[in-house]
Amino acid sequence: MAKELTAFPGPAGEFFSDGTFLFSSSESGLSRWSTEDGARTGHLERFHPMHHHRGAGELVQLNENVLLRWSTEEVAGN
Repeated sequence: MAKELTAFPGPAGEFFSDGTFLFSSSESGLSRWSTEDGARTGHLERFHPMHHHRGAGELVQLNENVLLRWSTEEVAGN
């Protein structure tokens, strides 16, 4: 069971974490959030991952017969 440590406005949709950042996947795309102050620190439009591969550090989106992968270390800054 996950324990809530802090809360801040902004993130919506599916949630993932790499242990440092919170990632949210919503209709607007993928966003990266600072868990320290709640600031959005990155955003990718048109990428809507539904799965997180912790070992590879990747978020993945399945789109018909196409697998899109993105490294959690490479989310674009604002």
